[in-house]
Amino acid sequence: MILLSMLSIPVACNGDESDEMEMGISQERHYTDGPPEVVVGKIRNDTELSGAQLDERIESIQVELQEVVNLVYGGDLRTLPEHVHVEKGLYVDVKAHRTHSEVRSEVADPHSYLSRFFVGDGSDITDPGEDPVPIKEVLQLTRSIKADVFLLSEDFCEIQLTLEDAPGRSYYLNNPVLIEWEGRWYIYRMF
Repeated sequence: MILLSMLSIPVACNGDESDEMEMGISQERHYTDGPPEVVVGKIRNDTELSGAQLDERIESIQVELQEVVNLVYGGDLRTLPEHVHVEKGLYVDVKAHRTHSEVRSEVADPHSYLSRFFVGDGSDITDPGEDPVPIKEVLQLTRSIKADVFLLSEDFCEIQLTLEDAPGRSYYLNNPVLIEWEGRWYIYRMF
């Protein structure tokens, strides 16, 4: 059972993951013909929004998440700062916060933590018994990503991601958080 990091909602994994867990990621099938499509799964709505307003909000969240997935899959984070709110910054993972200017500096440096972790050699990823792997390679394990959206307020959501072709590898991804500011959604915590 996986607990959603901020909500403590139990979520069960699907699929036969035992085969995936026994082989290293480098031995698994990779889809390199384009980034995985972000498909909205379950929606938990803790707001007063409904109907067209809710649909519009979910579509905006999906579009923003897809754009960030495309950047990581493409291996080029130079435009990531456009997706980060100037005042709020970005959590690179659950604990590591970066200001907007730090994000700008890190995406320009291929040796930075941000670059290595997401599109580089994965040297900052530690998993006992496995070779380090960047998030870019994790995204290559699937053609689509199911995004269960937890809209906690009208301007804050957390998303649980499931790699649909490799659900047992979804644990490599943090639950991203997006925030809305003046009508635009921004990535606030990376996946």
